[in-house]
Amino acid sequence: MLSKFKQHSSLFLLVVSVGVIGFINAVFVQFSGNLEFSHEVLGIVPIFLVGIMFLIGTICNSLSRGTIFPSFLVALFIGLSMHDLLKPLIENTAALNMIVTVAAVYILFGGGLEISFSNFKKIVLPTLLLSFVGLGISTFLFAKGLMVLGALSGVGMTVSIALLLGAMLASTDPAAIIPVLKEIKFKKEAIKDIVVSESALTDVTGTLVTVAFVAYVTVTGSFSGITDGFFALGSKDSLLFLLKEIGVGVSVGIVGFYALRFFMRQKMIRNECHADIGFFIAVPVIAFAFAALFGGSGYLASFIAGLLIVLHEKVHKTETFFNQLVEGVAKPSVFVLLGAMVDVGVLMKYALFGIVAGVVFVFIVRPISVFISLGFLGKKNGFSVKEMLFMSWVRETGVIPAVLLVQTAHSGLAIFNQQGAAELMVSVGMWVIMMTLLVQPPLTRWVAERLGVGE
Repeated sequence: MLSKFKQHSSLFLLVVSVGVIGFINAVFVQFSGNLEFSHEVLGIVPIFLVGIMFLIGTICNSLSRGTIFPSFLVALFIGLSMHDLLKPLIENTAALNMIVTVAAVYILFGGGLEISFSNFKKIVLPTLLLSFVGLGISTFLFAKGLMVLGALSGVGMTVSIALLLGAMLASTDPAAIIPVLKEIKFKKEAIKDIVVSESALTDVTGTLVTVAFVAYVTVTGSFSGITDGFFALGSKDSLLFLLKEIGVGVSVGIVGFYALRFFMRQKMIRNECHADIGFFIAVPVIAFAFAALFGGSGYLASFIAGLLIVLHEKVHKTETFFNQLVEGVAKPSVFVLLGAMVDVGVLMKYALFGIVAGVVFVFIVRPISVFISLGFLGKKNGFSVKEMLFMSWVRETGVIPAVLLVQTAHSGLAIFNQQGAAELMVSVGMWVIMMTLLVQPPLTRWVAERLGVGE
């Protein structure tokens, strides 16, 4: 009885809070047109909004406790209700890109920290199959599905937007499901490890495919057909581009790992009981910058640096602080910004299309992707049908897709010269993200039990 009361109270507090923020936003719109601000004040506004956004990220974690909604989804709702309040920040392209990029760097570095490299080596083959073959299948199959849905519904879904959405949304991110996974006793522990490892790796591969598609569109202007997407990835120039991105990214990531290990060891030699959080904040960003400077994937460099680090128990407090920075600030901030980018009216305009696209993604595209990818392992080294069905269910689309949506929508690509193109892409992407965050975390335990893969 008490738990139900707390749950209802938390949900009531969440609804009231979003409503109050929406009311403040409406009042701001009503009176801001009559106000005139000095140039100095206008320059300070984006800085003030960044602080507010970080504060809201922390509040989102508190508001989501006791409800069925993950903190990211709460941040998305709050961002939608702050559409006009955050407009000065959204329209400042340089500030927006910097915030989103730095947030993504820390998220990917943190993703690497979450994976034990020793465990990763044991499941590397199925993880690579899902992260490369599976992601490719998801990208092109979902793009094709969007084109079919667009033709049936009359939505102006172009090939370019469909392929970009396919690439951006293909990576999995079971961040909201991970707490549930920790509570499930799996009969085969490798299932959980693969799900988490795939998430971290598809963040990188999804980013690489998106960058390759953006590079193709920048040169050619647009995709003329789905097959152009294969060409964008399979051409000699594209393969060299991807190899350079991966090679430089991995190399710089390894250097970043050794640098971070050196700093940590110096602290240990002096018998200090913790590692400076400054190392964890500085190294991923510097690794990203160096990799990008030499034509490599900065995101991959950040991930590799985190993956290779084996944290000593004495740096537990530092790791905890860094995780709180990622979970409480970086991730919610991205979703607040994503929500603020879209007007509620525009979002509702594409509601039916976006919901159907989300259903197609979860129940058709993801299972096909998993079964084909893991089918390469054969029956002897592979997984049972029920195990693959469970891995098919864990299909959350989260933070890195949100980052890519924000960055691509503000990239100035020629395909966005068509009126409403950017709004269509962001709105459909948001619906798919919301669908996966709303439906999957609450049902994961039930699905694991029904399929007999966990207790």
